[in-house]
Amino acid sequence: ATWDAAQGAYGEFSLSENTTLEITNLPVGTPAVLKVTQDVASSSFNITAYTVAGGSVVWPGGTVPTITAAVNSVDIISFLADATDIYATANQDFK
Repeated sequence: ATWDAAQGAYGEFSLSENTTLEITNLPVGTPAVLKVTQDVASSSFNITAYTVAGGSVVWPGGTVPTITAAVNSVDIISFLADATDIYATANQDFK
């Protein structure tokens, strides 16, 4: 799946399978937020990798979070790009 941040600094994504997420066109210094929801019909899907052309998506402590597994659960992932990498944090399991 591809998230084109040029379409806006906010995006929504519903997981219906394990997914690699490619982030494109995130402007340097512009924060962006992605709302990730588990599929209604099933659960336990994950974003298995985050990619960005020419750089990396980096996480606190170097640990990529596992998306909350419960059906209809919501995780909010925030991103901030510099000239090379995208820095990401996750707030998880909104009820």
